[in-house]
Amino acid sequence: MRALSVAAWGISGYLLAVSLDQQRLPVGCGAGSGCAAVLASRWSSLLGLPVGGAAAVVYLGVFIATFYIEAQRTVAIRRTAWSLLIWSAAIIAGAALWFISLQLCVIDAICPWCMADHAVGLLLSILIVWQAPIARRSTVGRDAEQDGGALVDIETDTARDSARAISLSRAAGLVGAGVTVVCLLAAMQAIFDVPTGRTIRLPPGTNADSGPGPYRRIAVIDGKFHVSPHELPILGSADSPKLLLVLFDYCCPHCRAAHGYLENAQQSFGGELGILLMPMPMDHKCNKTIEQTEPRFEHACELARLSLAVWRADRKAFVAFDHWLFEPEMPRDPGEARRRAEESVGAAALEAALRDGWIDRQVAVNVEAYIDSGANRIPVIMSPGFSSIVGRPESERQLLQTLRNELKLGESSGE
Repeated sequence: MRALSVAAWGISGYLLAVSLDQQRLPVGCGAGSGCAAVLASRWSSLLGLPVGGAAAVVYLGVFIATFYIEAQRTVAIRRTAWSLLIWSAAIIAGAALWFISLQLCVIDAICPWCMADHAVGLLLSILIVWQAPIARRSTVGRDAEQDGGALVDIETDTARDSARAISLSRAAGLVGAGVTVVCLLAAMQAIFDVPTGRTIRLPPGTNADSGPGPYRRIAVIDGKFHVSPHELPILGSADSPKLLLVLFDYCCPHCRAAHGYLENAQQSFGGELGILLMPMPMDHKCNKTIEQTEPRFEHACELARLSLAVWRADRKAFVAFDHWLFEPEMPRDPGEARRRAEESVGAAALEAALRDGWIDRQVAVNVEAYIDSGANRIPVIMSPGFSSIVGRPESERQLLQTLRNELKLGESSGE
């Protein structure tokens, strides 16, 4: 039990350290890996605090409790220690099943480090319950059982140590209390969608904006990335005084939340703000930085190409199509998205746009921008003279306040 609790504590502590150091990922995990997806998800925290912290505390408690179940301890101390261990085992097992289910059914991504921690935790829980001195009957000592009309005496290990034994009803109550704790944890995670705190800011660097006009040029990422706003999909106007450039993926849940915040920001600040949208699929089919595509990103390239094709075919139809792609909680099916795109711009126009080499070139340019940014997650929100935001903004209110303060938006309208 001590060995397993130390192993689980070590893994939990490592994941906690990674979560607190917002620019790190676990060893062996890349930007598009399951580790990155799971640790950046809303389910990796509880009320904004990494769940690895709570796990580390529980495992440490188990380790300490094992020193109080030894024979030289008093009966009361041993019984209390075992009660704590049984309760902890229920919490550990329940939490492991909860987080495994989330990875398989909700996040649709697997974090090997997390799975290793859960596996060790489940083994520890089984060992605790197996070793616990739980009395199988209401009486201890020598019990009698009717067997084919004859009385059979039964003497168990727990009966021999009646003072140390924990009744079956008490053990069941401890397990129930542990399960209740896990249910409360799950309910709090489901109800309170508090960001993980994995948003980071990158220095503004030496960037530039040539100003409104048909030949406007924007430079970000220390001047490494140049764009012509009039040539890119945009929410608002390319001639807005301030422009944001956003690298994102239509299959990314954090991008979905950030996209909603940005849509509202653009409407809130009106003509002062334009948002350039640059799809950056986390899919190895069109992104060389991704070694293995996570299942939830398997159609990211197709959705990005359809979005850019709609822009090329009919710019007026783009905003509605872009919004539609982000509407559901789960990514749109590419077949459904294609039918929607054909309805928006016409089948012939869409097909012609998809054959346009500009689309694949633009996706490649967006991937290069992501590489140059040095970010290890998306979305990435950039603007000249602005410290880039990497990851989901803390909240819509916080994002609006950041844009207002750093880009001086809303001042002319007195907001």
